[in-house]
Amino acid sequence: MSETLSNFLIDLASDPARLASFTADPDGVLAMSQLTGIERAAMVSGDPDDLRVALAAARKGAGKGVKTKKKKKGGGDEEAAPEGAAAAAPKSEAPKSEAPKSDAPSAE
Repeated sequence: MSETLSNFLIDLASDPARLASFTADPDGVLAMSQLTGIERAAMVSGDPDDLRVALAAARKGAGKGVKTKKKKKGGGDEEAAPEGAAAAAPKSEAPKSEAPKSDAPSAE
């Protein structure tokens, strides 16, 4: 039976003994797993973006053809959400507005 990254993550979340084993010896637990090299690297990194890319790669077909960057018209790279993942909202450059002022007299 093939072990998928999503099943591996579910097992860690639902089995305290397996989580404890992974926490104590991540390389040993990963070596005994049937995860791909990309999936193991994502688990070792602990980076949520790496895990999303690995999960998307598994859905796409064993890590083939997943694009993680796309070209902007200005020539630079722009992060792209893996297929099936929601894109992050762009960060606003505008300053935050102040709280509305009350017309009530102050209690000074």
